[in-house]
Amino acid sequence: MNIVMMGVQGSGKGTQSKLLAEKLSLPHISTGDLFRANISQSTEFGRKAKKYTDSGQLVPDTVVIDMVADRLGRDDAASGFILDGFPRSAVQLAALEYLAPVERAVMLELDDATAIARLGGRSECAACGILYGANRQPKKPGACDHCGQPLKE
Repeated sequence: MNIVMMGVQGSGKGTQSKLLAEKLSLPHISTGDLFRANISQSTEFGRKAKKYTDSGQLVPDTVVIDMVADRLGRDDAASGFILDGFPRSAVQLAALEYLAPVERAVMLELDDATAIARLGGRSECAACGILYGANRQPKKPGACDHCGQPLKE
């Protein structure tokens, strides 16, 4: 089953995607995670994306689509996936429908005030991706409860 999670930043797309992926035994594919991994590993996709992100520009649809297409082509996504952060444009949607038609779309709604409150003071473990924020603080400030690695804002 191919599922797309949609919603504003802070709506819980990543959190809900991870929970759903675990329950359905499907890979959670986050474009944010893909960007970070490709940039840190200096892949061809990462080098292309970094040129734009370093200058504060949006990464063009062609680069994003190629990166997502590569990820969707892996064996673990053959039976389906939970996609978080893609598509973000009509061009990306058309590409996704061609690559792997969406069977379900989930829209997480959240008012602006709550989204802003959730995003304030948000941090993430650089190693395992656990998010911390106003409603969830690490036991030891600046360190992940799960793996002990430093948190980044």
